[in-house]
Amino acid sequence: MFSLANPLGLLALLGIPAVLAIHFLQRKAVELPVSTLFLLERTQRDAASGRRFERIIPSVPLWMQLLAVLLLAWFLAEPRIQKAGSVQRVAVVLDSSASMGVFKKDAIERLMAELPQFQGPATTIELTVMEAAPGRPRLYAGTSVDELKEVLGKWQPSDGVTDPTQALRLARSLVSREGSVIYLTDTPAESLPFESKLIAVGEAISNVGFTGVSFTREEGALVWRALVRN
Repeated sequence: MFSLANPLGLLALLGIPAVLAIHFLQRKAVELPVSTLFLLERTQRDAASGRRFERIIPSVPLWMQLLAVLLLAWFLAEPRIQKAGSVQRVAVVLDSSASMGVFKKDAIERLMAELPQFQGPATTIELTVMEAAPGRPRLYAGTSVDELKEVLGKWQPSDGVTDPTQALRLARSLVSREGSVIYLTDTPAESLPFESKLIAVGEAISNVGFTGVSFTREEGALVWRALVRN
C-alpha cells in the first residue's frame, strides 16, 4: 500500500504552472543577419517592448526545471510503501507527577499528533502505555489510537517527582530494539536512556502549594498549621 507521510508536500507541484508561465513569456531569439550596424538600434528597441504569451518553446532547461519541481514534491511528500502485515511497536511512558494534570490535555493532543510519525510505513501500530511510577499496571495495550485517547482522558496523574529510568527500561524490553519508546512529560530533559524519545509539554506558570503541615494540641483543641509558598 502506498501512502504519503506529508501530503502537504504536494503543494510544491504549484511550481509547475510557474515554470510554464515563465517559458510562455520567454521570447525565442531570432537571428537577423545584417550588412550594417544601423539596424541594431531598431532590433534592441523591439526586443525591449515588453513580453506576451506565446507558444511554449520545448527546451532542455524547461524539462529539467519541471523534473526538479516533481522531485521536490516527491521528497517533501515523503512517500512510503506499507508492507502488508507489518507492525510497529511503540511504548509510551507517562510522567505521572501531579504537575502533568495541568497540561494533560496538551500532552494528549501532542501525543496523538506525533504517533503517526512513529508508526512509519507499518500497517499496524501496537501501543503499550504505562506510568513512570514503578509497580503500576499498564494503562493500555492495543492497536487503537482512539481507545488510547479515551484511556488517557480518564488518566489522573497524582504522584510526586519520579525517576522514569526503570519504566523506560521495561518499555524498551517490551518493544525490542526495532520498536520506539516515548517519554511524555512536562519536564524537559537533555537526554534519555534506552534510545527513548522525549515529548515535553507545558510552560512555566504561577503556582501555590503547601510545603509543610503541622498538628498540635493547645488547651485541649487540635490546631493545625500549614506553610504555603508561591
